[in-house]
Amino acid sequence: MSDVFEPKFRFSGISFSYNIAYAIAGGFTPQLVVFLHFLSLENKGEFLSLSLSFYTIFMAFIGILASLLSKKFYDKAKDKS
Repeated sequence: MSDVFEPKFRFSGISFSYNIAYAIAGGFTPQLVVFLHFLSLENKGEFLSLSLSFYTIFMAFIGILASLLSKKFYDKAKDKS
């Protein structure tokens, strides 16, 4: 991952926050997905049987929200230039 960032950003907060988020998502998601899968198998025909779908929708919503906020901040920075 060190090749993704230029040297001036490599040791900055941008690189650190990206790597922390990547580590949390990469370490937490597999266990959560397995848990939600077994939870949905135990509760067939009930509301909890859709728990994995809700997680997927929630993560998609977070991604859309982050991209919209990033666009908003990018447009502000672009207007100041």
